[in-house]
Amino acid sequence: MFVGSAKGDSELDAVTAAVKEMGMDGARGKWEEHWRNALSEGDLQWLVNEAKCTSIRLPIGYFTLGPEYCKGTPFEGVGGVYEGAWVSIFSLPFSEF
Repeated sequence: MFVGSAKGDSELDAVTAAVKEMGMDGARGKWEEHWRNALSEGDLQWLVNEAKCTSIRLPIGYFTLGPEYCKGTPFEGVGGVYEGAWVSIFSLPFSEF
């Protein structure tokens, strides 16, 4: 998720550099693509059937709640990237399991 100009190793570093290089819409598209493809139906099938996994922990930050929750925080200038974060989570095929 880190573009070439990212300085540091935090999510804030990655998203800030992406917004600078790609603009808000480009960075949002990059993150949304990542969220859509981070966990496939095949991955879920394996977790359920082979690993016998019964739960998944999602490491999320306050900034994933969107721009409103980023006000007054270091993520304020890049909060727009996270507008579709929850839509991505809710669109995962969990209900099939």
